[in-house]
Amino acid sequence: MALIKCPECGLSISDKAAACPNCGYPLRPAPEPVEYELQKTYNSDSSAAGFLRFLAVLVWIGGLVLAIIAGYSEKMVGTYYTYSEKAFGWGIFFTALCTYALYGGLIWSVASLFDDVHNIRTLLSSLQLSKKNVSRFTGKKQQSHNKSGHTKLQSSDNADDEMADSVPSVSAEDLFTFGSYPQTDDGDVDSPIVWQILAKKGDKALLISQYALESLPYNADGGNVAWENCSLRSWLNDEFFNRAFSSDEKAYIIKPDDASKNPDNVFLLSSSDAKAYFHGDSSRVCLPTDYANSQGIHLDEQSSAPSSCYWWLRSSGADDGFAECVCNDGSISSRGYEVGSTGIGVRPCIWVLLS
Repeated sequence: MALIKCPECGLSISDKAAACPNCGYPLRPAPEPVEYELQKTYNSDSSAAGFLRFLAVLVWIGGLVLAIIAGYSEKMVGTYYTYSEKAFGWGIFFTALCTYALYGGLIWSVASLFDDVHNIRTLLSSLQLSKKNVSRFTGKKQQSHNKSGHTKLQSSDNADDEMADSVPSVSAEDLFTFGSYPQTDDGDVDSPIVWQILAKKGDKALLISQYALESLPYNADGGNVAWENCSLRSWLNDEFFNRAFSSDEKAYIIKPDDASKNPDNVFLLSSSDAKAYFHGDSSRVCLPTDYANSQGIHLDEQSSAPSSCYWWLRSSGADDGFAECVCNDGSISSRGYEVGSTGIGVRPCIWVLLS
């Protein structure tokens, strides 16, 4: 990902952006629609249908033979008729032939019905939509807006974070699925995690989960604790890291450039990161997954954003007994909440290689 100058206003923006977020100048045509192909893999013949068709053929052949025998029997039976006086019994021949043909046709129809039922059941269980031209990085680029309705992101001109110089203007289409984690109410199925790209530097990108994936305290035991020693940091780099990513996916995850300040594979944004990578409060508004809701995440139904949640930042708040967080309206609470507080969401962040 490279930064280019907008021809209209001169703002430094991503070369992947569809339009300048500042003036709206179009930079590239709308992305081509994703093509899908329908794949089916099933055997169209059932064993029962095959047997019935074989039986129908036997009935037809046997019926023809029996009809001929019945015709000759009619000619040869009788006290007052001789072989030469009585013609072939065409009436009983055709009666017997039609009867056996009807029986065979009925059996064949039942076989066709068995085949149709078999095909429908197998088709429903085996049809798949296969996406064409899938990109190498985790397979899927999302072409959608986030649930909060936010459509554009750009960096802050006054960012003070050490990575702020790498922040491009980012379009909301820059979403990727990568890894998996429970996101339904019952939590028994791991669903693909949708990540929002916050920054790109060369072939590396900083991602944050689009939704709050969990509801956990900053430090399970409360007390005074810095980010380096809190339970949430341990959970992110142990339980979450090992559950969310396969061994192949872990190979794409890299540590931040300044590992001396942030040596983790998975981390939270700092307060200065949240100001640098998001443009205004509305862009920081975040919805929880159904699973995070089931884990007790707090939703303020009386607020202006009743469906959105609070989410932790790694920076300490008023003192080491507090940690800063983003409120449900997207504003940043610099005083923060007590580190043992429950009901606050977790949005993991990672740096990844894009190739």
